[in-house]
Amino acid sequence: MDEHDDYQERLEDARLRALVNETGVRVLELALLFGAFEAVAASADLEERGQVPSAELVGVPDPAELLSSEEDMTTASAVGVLRRFLGMSGEGEARLWRLLDLAD
Repeated sequence: MDEHDDYQERLEDARLRALVNETGVRVLELALLFGAFEAVAASADLEERGQVPSAELVGVPDPAELLSSEEDMTTASAVGVLRRFLGMSGEGEARLWRLLDLAD
């Protein structure tokens, strides 16, 4: 393998790692956003049923504040939120995990 081919291979590997890492970040971000939607929807449902006083309901969070809490979520919990929110099959979840595992 010549020097140019080695450079191209290392460049492609670095790009793949960067793509996988960015995907992991987006998985966490989407999980936070979808989790917030679930909480707001559940809160609205409770309010509609009259089961919880309005003062105790979950409000709509500030997206910037929500996304700043990204480091508090694990990848496993993020994948669980996505699976539940999107109705992912076991196969879909397994595909997502295979993609995320490429970062290792």
